[in-house]
Amino acid sequence: MGLLARLFSNPKEITETLASARRGIDDLVYTDQEREEFAERNRELYSKLWMASVPSALSRRLIACAVVGTFCFLCVWAVMLYTAAMATVPDGTMYAVGEAASLYPMERAAEFTFRVIDVALLPLVVVIVGFYFLKQVVSEAGNLRK
Repeated sequence: MGLLARLFSNPKEITETLASARRGIDDLVYTDQEREEFAERNRELYSKLWMASVPSALSRRLIACAVVGTFCFLCVWAVMLYTAAMATVPDGTMYAVGEAASLYPMERAAEFTFRVIDVALLPLVVVIVGFYFLKQVVSEAGNLRK
């Protein structure tokens, strides 16, 4: 009887119990206002996702990845060609004669690859990297000045 007397003797405990029961029932059911707020949040989320994956932004990213990937591949390829040509020449001369003369085309291929990188790809890579990272670099430099 002590528990029942304690529960029903104090009106404050009764109102707190009823209020928590009412809140629990209220949380189980969506009101029209809550449905509208939830739908609005979903619309905002979908619009942000759509803007992040706009086809033009996606194609720009793919083109940037292709150009930078080609640049990196050609750099590694040219260094490998040049290293192979220099490592296999017996006396270290640039223009070998005799048996090592067959390595001269490898060196020429490395030179050609470096020129292609310098003339054709380097300006594109600079523009792409500048486009994607300039805003971050400028904002960080502004933060450093403060």
